[in-house]
Amino acid sequence: MLRNNLKINGKNTLMKLRSSTPFFILFLLGMLIQSCSKTNYDYLLRPFNEIKQFYIVTSTGDTTKCLIQGDSITVFWNPDVAMPDKVSPRIVVDEKATVSPASGEAVSFTKNTTYTVTAENGDVKTYRLNPIVKKPLPSISNVSGNITWLSTTQLNIYGENFLVQADAANIGIYLQRVSDGFEFPLEVIKERTTNYSLIAKVPEFTESQGIGLHKLYMKIGDKPTKSVDIQVYAPDIYGAQITSSFVQDGQDIHAGDMLTINYAATDNQGGKVARFYSTNDVETVLLYISYEESVEIKQFTRTANSIQFKVPDEINKFVGKKVGQLRLFYKSAPPDQATFSSYRHTMYLTKPSNVVVK
Repeated sequence: MLRNNLKINGKNTLMKLRSSTPFFILFLLGMLIQSCSKTNYDYLLRPFNEIKQFYIVTSTGDTTKCLIQGDSITVFWNPDVAMPDKVSPRIVVDEKATVSPASGEAVSFTKNTTYTVTAENGDVKTYRLNPIVKKPLPSISNVSGNITWLSTTQLNIYGENFLVQADAANIGIYLQRVSDGFEFPLEVIKERTTNYSLIAKVPEFTESQGIGLHKLYMKIGDKPTKSVDIQVYAPDIYGAQITSSFVQDGQDIHAGDMLTINYAATDNQGGKVARFYSTNDVETVLLYISYEESVEIKQFTRTANSIQFKVPDEINKFVGKKVGQLRLFYKSAPPDQATFSSYRHTMYLTKPSNVVVK
């Protein structure tokens, strides 16, 4: 404020201050105190002695990843690049601090190498170098396809770094059923394993194995990789022996009539296949009038050996025509195979004889 007054009033104001001796002395003391405070602040010594950045440029031009934690400098070295005896790290510290050995100076690339950072105020902190060869983790990118029990014998599995951390003898492939966590191994063909692909055998089909979404993953030692999804489907219907008969064969049918299919499913594998083709597994009955005309039924009354359903009103548009075929579709059919042109998970009944819509 005084300085502003001086600038405004010029030399006359200064002369008036001098003529008033006590006031003038106070003015000079205030200026002196302000000057001394500014000087002490400007020359306060900095206490910063941390390493802010530490990195190494390899012979391939890549920059290594480093982790500074506490008094340790961990350097993660790529195993595909030969580890040198000496390195020349680039180091960043506070602008008023110093580091020894200096940034860019060649040092031994071992755990015996230490760095000392001295702050401007003399505080010292010591860091130790910790080189680690970081082996990349194996990963699965994709699989050759899904599994259909009794048909699929092996899976081709693709990814990378399969052999970086272990040889083929120590690699395990596992499938885990998502619905309940049930897990089982697949045998790896060791002599066909490379760093980027391997072949795993699908195990023998047992009663404990089911269908649905599974997680496939690799395990090396006790360390699992990230999984990929894979669908596991029921065995083809050809693995079961199904006997059936249409009770109303040879009769006229009408909308609202109750029709019955007598039905039984067995197999020569102790029921392992037939369990996917019981009456409870029938999802749709299709009444074919012609190749391009049909009526779909999804509501049933089921017993262990029969399926009963009501003829829908939709049948009325086919009055006077014959029912050419009856076909069953099952819940266990893969989505890409549960089509009218698929035969692997569907079944035709014996062709009806003279069944006319009335």
